[in-house]
Amino acid sequence: MNLPEHVITSEACLTQMSQAYAGGHMVVAMTVLEQDAPRYGIFRLLGAPSGRSVAVSSMVEKPSARTEPLAAGGRYIRDQALFSTLSGIARGTGGKIQLTDAITVDAARLTLTAFRFSSQRFDCGRHDGLVEADLARQHEVKRQCIGALFGMDASKRQVRINDTPPSARRLYGRATALEGRKT
Repeated sequence: MNLPEHVITSEACLTQMSQAYAGGHMVVAMTVLEQDAPRYGIFRLLGAPSGRSVAVSSMVEKPSARTEPLAAGGRYIRDQALFSTLSGIARGTGGKIQLTDAITVDAARLTLTAFRFSSQRFDCGRHDGLVEADLARQHEVKRQCIGALFGMDASKRQVRINDTPPSARRLYGRATALEGRKT
C-alpha cells in the first residue's frame, strides 16, 4: 500500500520491504527531526533499533512531541486483518480515521515491524518536498536520456546534460526543454 504524499526514489522500497517481510504489518520507517514529529505517525520501539527491520509495539499519530526517532513513511505491507480493524476504529487525530490507530490496535495480536529503507524520500505533503521530488525526478530522466543517447547504463554515468556536445543534445530533439536554456 502506498500513500501518495511520499515519493521514494532509487531502489524500489516495496521490493526491499517484501524481501524482509515475515508477516503482520510492516511500515516503512524514516528518521525525523523532533520539531517534525507532530506531522507523522511515530513508532514506539521494542528495544534499540538494529538493522533494517525494527520491532515495534505501537504507533502514535501526530504526537505533540517525538518520543522515538522513527516515523511512518507512507509505504505499507499489511495483513488483511487491517481492513476489519479499520471498519471498527473510531475517528482519531484531526477527526479522521487514522491508519496508524488501526495498525496499533492490530499490534496487540500481530507482529508490527518498522522497516528502514535505503532510498531517498521526499515529503510531497509540503511544497518544498514536492519541488525537491520534481527536481530529483528531472535529474533522473536527464541521466536516462544521456544513457540512451550514448548506449550506456545511466546509473553508471553521472553527467549533466549541459556537459554533452550540442550536436549530441540535438539528437534527442528538444534540448531546450531538457537543459532549461537555448543551445
